Formats: sequence, structure tokens, C-alpha cells
Amino acid sequence: MTKHLTTRKIALLGIFLAMALLMFVVENLLPPLILPGAKLGLSNIFVLLTVILLGNVEAIILVVAKCVLGSLIVGNLTALMYSLTAGLVSVTISIVLYKFIYPKISLICISVVSAVVHNLIQTIVFCLITNTPSYFMFIGYLALFGVLAGVITGLVVILLLKYVPTKVYDKFLSINKENQNP
Repeated sequence: MTKHLTTRKIALLGIFLAMALLMFVVENLLPPLILPGAKLGLSNIFVLLTVILLGNVEAIILVVAKCVLGSLIVGNLTALMYSLTAGLVSVTISIVLYKFIYPKISLICISVVSAVVHNLIQTIVFCLITNTPSYFMFIGYLALFGVLAGVITGLVVILLLKYVPTKVYDKFLSINKENQNP
């Protein structure tokens, strides 16, 4: 895979961003699960796919674009403060785990750790901004919910990587057998 942003990589990143925004908007139309603001975070499927298929910079670009555009689309700019912070921290965790520890740990494990960290950071920032330390009592529930969300996200990513033919991605990434390293 090339290290720079090619037109094809930008196109695939645009597709992943569109899919992530679609998931983000659909989830925001649904009522919260268990606790206020609790969502499965299905848009993170495309964040993890971006880490794996496109790279670190592209994943960070996707998270920033998803958080900013998603907040604008659903009309919740105040949530941007804690969702962007949590998104950047969790994608950084995913990048580090994928780059340095994978395949010693599974994609599901990377997804779970990222989801739990996301929930924790989001809660901390929310409590600090709103000066509501009582919300910290939900951290245990949010961590458990993060595990569930991370397992679902990780499984979907594994299924997409397994069952979507590689030629679909190859068209965008310009990968062919001669350019692949063993």
C-alpha cells in the first residue's frame, strides 16, 4: 500500500465517511440505549476499517470529519466537544494496538478497548464541561456497554474483511500482487 494519499484512497475514504455518517445519523434517530446518550457507535465500523485498509492519517481524518459533520447534521454542536475528544483518543488507541500488537490480539479486542476508552473519555469530558460529577457513577455501565459495542463493531469488521472480495478494496487502493510485500 502506498504511504501517501492517492486519489483512489481519498475516494475510498469518502465512501467510508459517507457510510459512517449514515450510521451516525440513523443511530441518532433512535432512542438512547440504557443510558442517555448511549449508542452502539456503529459508525466506528468504518473507523476501524479505515485504520486497517487506509492508514493512520486517514483514520484520524475520518474521525474528525465524522464528528464535525455528524454534529452539524444532527444539530448537536455541544456534543462535538466530548465526541471529538473521545473519538480522537479512541482512534489513537486503535492505531497503536493495530500497529504494534495486532495480530497478537484480535480485531475484536482492539474494537472493545477502543469502545471502552471512547465511553470513558466521553464521560470524563462531559462531566468536566457540565460540572456534573454525579454522572461518573455510570462509568461502570458505560464500560460494559462499550464492551458490547466493541464486540459488535469488531465482528462486523471481521465479516466485512472476510466476505467482501478484496478486489472491491483493491480497485480503490491500487494494490496488485506485484506491489504487495510478503
